[in-house]
Amino acid sequence: MPIYRDLTDDELIEKFAELDYYDPDLCALICERAGLTERWEHADGENFESVLCLAIKKLTGA
Repeated sequence: MPIYRDLTDDELIEKFAELDYYDPDLCALICERAGLTERWEHADGENFESVLCLAIKKLTGA
């Protein structure tokens, strides 16, 4: 996760959009910045995308 720590929220979202896979460190940091760490930590294979989507919406104001 240290490689992403210096990125702004917008840069995190851009990096996420560039990847063709879910980087667990990047996803965790996006959720952390959105205040959803606990939900992310309890997410499973069925709902992790919804938690991540909510985090992205919170960070982008969408």
